[in-house]
Amino acid sequence: DIGDGWYGYTLGETPLLVSQSIANLLTLHPGPKNEQSVARWIAPSDGTFNFLGFFYGLDPADGSSVAVLKNHVAMYSDIVSGPDVEKDFNLAFSLRKGDKIDFVVATIPGHTVGGAYTGMGVAIAPQLFNFTPVQYPGVPDTIIYGMNNLGDIVGRYMTPDGVKHGFMRHDGVFTTIDYPGAADSFLLSINDGRQVIGYTGDLKFFLWSNGKFTDLAFPGAVDSGFYDINDLGYMVGPYSMDGSTYLGFVRGPDGSYFCFKDPDSLTGSIFPSGINLLGQIALTYQDEAGTLHGFLRNPNGKFIPVDFPGAVDGTSPNTINVWGAIVGVYWGLGGPAYYQSFLSVGSSFAPVWVAGQKRTYLSKINDLGQVAGYYKGYDNVYHGFTATPILPLKP
Repeated sequence: DIGDGWYGYTLGETPLLVSQSIANLLTLHPGPKNEQSVARWIAPSDGTFNFLGFFYGLDPADGSSVAVLKNHVAMYSDIVSGPDVEKDFNLAFSLRKGDKIDFVVATIPGHTVGGAYTGMGVAIAPQLFNFTPVQYPGVPDTIIYGMNNLGDIVGRYMTPDGVKHGFMRHDGVFTTIDYPGAADSFLLSINDGRQVIGYTGDLKFFLWSNGKFTDLAFPGAVDSGFYDINDLGYMVGPYSMDGSTYLGFVRGPDGSYFCFKDPDSLTGSIFPSGINLLGQIALTYQDEAGTLHGFLRNPNGKFIPVDFPGAVDGTSPNTINVWGAIVGVYWGLGGPAYYQSFLSVGSSFAPVWVAGQKRTYLSKINDLGQVAGYYKGYDNVYHGFTATPILPLKP
């Protein structure tokens, strides 16, 4: 039983296009006379659209020729040579309303066999941001973790010897900030007062302010993390008293702690990762099965789900700005290896990625709607970026 679908000629013959439960893929197969099997998407409006996806071999009999066409012109093509062979694509097209994008599986040229079952997964989204690359001078491997409303950014860069250094960029000037004596340093978050949260390679968290380092640790916990600081100096993170279950905390600027438990008294762990000026917290809840779910915690203690629609293996928010926009990652395009980033504004969700690159990670959204993050390129090196919304994002 191959599931529901569209079939050529008479029912049961190929070419075919079916939706079935093999790795959550759309399955295509050429026809008996080498007819192409095509899934078509039609642009609903003018604009730039991004297409992130892959073709995946499912059939041991033979491989297939695969392609992505814009108005019948090939923009990408490759060969899926056999089972478990994967070919990724990451494309961006400027389109007019009614333009056609075809995802094609055909017989390999010169082969007499009528092709093979080939899975296809694709995410399609309008381009929401203009991206600006950020690279620590002279070092290609750069990651951006945090950004404030003034445009200051923090992150880490890696030198050729493999050592990771924390840095801040203020008024276009890069400054290395390494915890004294640490082998590696990472800077995660910066507020408008230029207070910075970071951690070392051995997971010691710290606050850097006015050139001074202050160690951070939840009192009495066997493990804790500090991931974000808002403009009033409040910090959030998870802590564990037994090394197994994690709860959430807010640390005030006076050093006091407020703790909170799982949403709706569920059993599992929570990992707060972002706090805005209003005290709203973005967090990830991990159930006993290990599945990740996103939540927004309001100051009144109410938890609101933040799960990317259709996510296969979970959602994990990163940060939240003052008007409730959230950025994070979800796993929904072929399984756990295929995390991608999302933007949530109100009840609306949109995937976000840098066209032409492997994986995009949105780390931070500030109160102006600007985002910061990094991507891994096909050169297998991390590249930082900031990005400005093309259109206003407020609900």
